[in-house]
Amino acid sequence: KFITLYYKTDFNKSQYYMRVNEGFFEETYDYINDVLDKAKKDLDEVLFSIEALDYKSPSNWLLLMNNQLFYKAIDEAKTHLDKFQELSKDIKQLRVSLIYQNFDYSHIILKSNKIIGTNKISIAPPIYDIKYLFDYSFIGSIDLTGFLKNYLDKFKLLEYEKEWLLGLLFIPSFNFKALEGYKELDAIVAITRSIQHFRNAFELSKLLTQDE
Repeated sequence: KFITLYYKTDFNKSQYYMRVNEGFFEETYDYINDVLDKAKKDLDEVLFSIEALDYKSPSNWLLLMNNQLFYKAIDEAKTHLDKFQELSKDIKQLRVSLIYQNFDYSHIILKSNKIIGTNKISIAPPIYDIKYLFDYSFIGSIDLTGFLKNYLDKFKLLEYEKEWLLGLLFIPSFNFKALEGYKELDAIVAITRSIQHFRNAFELSKLLTQDE
């Protein structure tokens, strides 16, 4: 229902292309790659510190037991970023559209077929709607695979956009170093959400591959 209402707003028809500076995509790649390198460095250091502890908390064990998933995600991010760099090297125009950035059940008024909460609508690359969905909404609460399949059936991503999006989504969604300052329950929630985030990203990767 949300997807149907979303596209009644003509967001899908709002797309257009804007010319970008020659170095735009390379600078974008460099910036994301730096973020990825820092995430890997922080993960290495945090795991090294945890392994040296005599007593390990439940959140410590949770991170240790899932460390291979985090490293696999980082490897996936690097692979997709490199593909993004290759696919975008000769592109001179950036596709942008209206993006909602505010998915929430409370923003749907079924009786009047309306979407509210439009204060975050902006013009940006369409991948950022999906990025927002992963970062802030619905984690573990709906069938995200089914939701995204409907979304992608109505809005086809370009090849460089697919790699750009996946490069972003496979970067760990929280700061490993910040875990030291978390309360135990908050640390467990953050790690668990990140694990679910990666699982959703792997499912999305399968959907995008099927779409090719």
